[in-house]
Amino acid sequence: MFTKKRFFTFVGFILLVSAACAAESKRLVTFDAGLSTGIPVYGDSLLRSENALLTDGGKHAIIGTVCDINFRLSDGITFFVGNDNVFDFIWNKSVNEGKTAYFHHIDSAFFPGLKIYPGLGGFNISCGYSVGTRWDFHSKVTQSGTPEETPKPEEENSPEDPVITPNLVKSVIASDGTTEIDSALWGNGFRIGLEYDFSYKSEPNLPSVGLYYRFCPRGNYHWDNVFALYCVMNF
Repeated sequence: MFTKKRFFTFVGFILLVSAACAAESKRLVTFDAGLSTGIPVYGDSLLRSENALLTDGGKHAIIGTVCDINFRLSDGITFFVGNDNVFDFIWNKSVNEGKTAYFHHIDSAFFPGLKIYPGLGGFNISCGYSVGTRWDFHSKVTQSGTPEETPKPEEENSPEDPVITPNLVKSVIASDGTTEIDSALWGNGFRIGLEYDFSYKSEPNLPSVGLYYRFCPRGNYHWDNVFALYCVMNF
């Protein structure tokens, strides 16, 4: 059975093996960090409905962070361990009796993987095994502030039924009556990317630009997909 402890133990083992294999390499270890933007596609229909309610006439901003630790095994193969975070901010002042309603998401993932350089300069193809979760921060939208045409999936539930919220398999980790913070289950998926590293066999302090696709199950037959563009600096 998958656990976070086993995942990080596996990563630690791979790091030791990679360091041993690359002991004779130039620039054994490099680090990169930067910013990204993109499109997260959520698999939960209830979550998408609440997002659509606030996006209509509201504001939407998506920004992310990317960082990797790279271990060069040879001229054409690099092992890396990375982290991606996608911050999806949605807010609207017209649906909550003049108060700002919001529904923010933070998607975070960790992944080990390989970068393959096929001999086209710094161009590389990456593939990694990702483990991550998502946090949802949303305000309570008052009934009078909700447009009449907006579907309300909760109406089918009886008063004694548990409240159904976006992402059916998750836990409520905080609530003060006006704001709720939910945490999705940790899931394991994959991440694939295309990148051009301008520092490859060159000066270390040059950027890399790339794009990636990340797939992560959230439980109950829900899957999140993230498509992102990024730019990082190499150190």
